[in-house]
Amino acid sequence: MIRFSLITPEKTAYTGECDSVSLPTTTGQIQVLEKHEPLVSILAPGELKIVKGDEITYLAVSSGFIEVRPGGEVVVLANTAEVATDIDIERAEQARVRARELVAGKVTSAAEYAAIAGAMEKEWARLKVGRKHFSKRGPLGSMGVRPDTK
Repeated sequence: MIRFSLITPEKTAYTGECDSVSLPTTTGQIQVLEKHEPLVSILAPGELKIVKGDEITYLAVSSGFIEVRPGGEVVVLANTAEVATDIDIERAEQARVRARELVAGKVTSAAEYAAIAGAMEKEWARLKVGRKHFSKRGPLGSMGVRPDTK
């Protein structure tokens, strides 16, 4: 088992044991299993998947950091994390469109452009994860835990 913690500035989004966790990084998706080598990586906006037995939890995460520690501990520090089934797809699409319009408008500095581009990446990740799991919502609980239906 892996001891997994997902922490944002506002809350601890998840803490507990799991069998595996799949994480988006700047170099691609990685899957961490028990006895994974220690590692530090950059978390990219995208889908995070937690597997515990036959239950799977999907979350949309934004940028941050990943640390895989010796002894089966994984700590993720993310700017944001949202359970897939809690994502309001319409609101995420509106936010993405607003961010795109801001980029198309006059950007006065590189810092302003970077902030807007980061917001756009975050909203795009939320939208992708929300749309992917929208049809799977059905009678799920608010934590987005469901049996795997591969």
